[in-house]
Amino acid sequence: MPTGSVDDAVTRAARIAFVFAALAVMSIAFRPASILLDKPLTEDGFYLLTVARHLAAGHGLSIDGVHPTNGIQPLFTFFAAPAYWLAGGDRIAALRGVLFVHGMFFVAAAWLFGLVLRDARSGTERLRWFGSLSWLGSGFLVLLSHNGLETGCLLFFYLAYLRLAQRRPLAGTRSAIEHGALLGVVVLTRIDATFFVVAACALTVLRGTGAASQRCRDAAVVGVVAAVVSSPWWIYNEVLFGALMPTSGTAQGETLDGTAGIVASRLGAAATNMLLVATPELYGGDGAGHAVFLTVRGAFAALVLFVIWRLPAVPHEERRSRGDGRLAALALLVAGAAFLVWYPWRSWATHFYNRYFVPLAPFGLALSTIAFERVAFRVRWFGPLFVAAVVAATFAVVAIVHTGAVFRGNQWLHDQVPLVRANVPEGARLAAGQSGTLGYFVDGVHNLDGKVNAEALRHQHDMHVYLAANDIEWLCDWPVYLHRYVGKERLAAEWRFVDRRGEFELWRRRR
Repeated sequence: MPTGSVDDAVTRAARIAFVFAALAVMSIAFRPASILLDKPLTEDGFYLLTVARHLAAGHGLSIDGVHPTNGIQPLFTFFAAPAYWLAGGDRIAALRGVLFVHGMFFVAAAWLFGLVLRDARSGTERLRWFGSLSWLGSGFLVLLSHNGLETGCLLFFYLAYLRLAQRRPLAGTRSAIEHGALLGVVVLTRIDATFFVVAACALTVLRGTGAASQRCRDAAVVGVVAAVVSSPWWIYNEVLFGALMPTSGTAQGETLDGTAGIVASRLGAAATNMLLVATPELYGGDGAGHAVFLTVRGAFAALVLFVIWRLPAVPHEERRSRGDGRLAALALLVAGAAFLVWYPWRSWATHFYNRYFVPLAPFGLALSTIAFERVAFRVRWFGPLFVAAVVAATFAVVAIVHTGAVFRGNQWLHDQVPLVRANVPEGARLAAGQSGTLGYFVDGVHNLDGKVNAEALRHQHDMHVYLAANDIEWLCDWPVYLHRYVGKERLAAEWRFVDRRGEFELWRRRR
């Protein structure tokens, strides 16, 4: 079989397949209206989308059009806002625009991943297209990248920085400014990317090129420029809310659930979600954390490592690049390792760990793609089979998204919103701990868990004070949330049960 820059029939097929798979993913924006608001859009995603709607209406970063909030990640909020402006405030039509933006970031990330993988290995064109196609075929990444949050946008900018590092060496003030500016954008995409900036600067000093003094200057310029670019968000948080950490992060901190430090349940969740992130090409739907799926994922990861260990690399032509992305990739690994410690230590929201750890997904996908290419190089029929299988996986995931099969659906939309609309007068003072979807469709809902409500965040341990001060008349949420915020005895004494739908209860204050 010929070596070098492989441009054989399989490579051409992979390129063509990429186009069709990309179009399939973009079609998610046009899925049926009956399930438009279901997965992959998430409850927390509707917080960001509500803020984007108010931003488009000229209300600034606000959850209700009046009070400012910092419980979102800023950059994707600004990317989502034009969809609401173009839709004239139509909350349903705008979602198609948001999903289209999600799709653009996802496809662009797939394109970049192939380029980064090829040049990181000085690899073949076949490796490039296998990588890009694998990205599109990952149900895990498809869902996380279309969740109404910043996840897909974040992955794109991480890969954009890796690509910049490959193409532009960090040597001198001009290149340091470029690197710092893009790192600042990554921080604006998600604040925990600060770990990535710190790791990149530290590794530049420790393992960069040039004299020690030059490495220190480059790292200093990168850090300062990244801080300047991201400074509007830091200043906004500190001036308006008195803390650099957004309320969404503080609301899920360890002190609010009565525990501190790394506890066993979080370690187990971290390990499970790390395995999910390490094998992003395997889709498991809502049962992705089930023991059977975890066993399959573990076996798949072991097989990938065995193939890489046993099969030699594919022959290739040496690619000369002006830059070197190895330090950038190492910085992302270091930042990912920091996430594995930080979130089990600081956050009780174990159901979000897969999203928090997702910056490590490109490494798992890279290993499996390399393994697949090594097999395809030696087994002629495997290449076409791989391309066909990945395209089939992409279309299967897209079909699931279009039909709602496998998913449980958006229970907040199907239960909580109708319960409120059927009983609560328009304009009444209503509050809920889980208020993402509800607040998207019902104006003026008070968020009680503090993710997007700084005042409520300060009253997590005396919520009755907040409820009284704001003259809240209605509460609608799961009983466990109502008992947490009001207390079971106080709820029975001061509030009257009105109705139930699904897992949600509606209560009204006794007068």
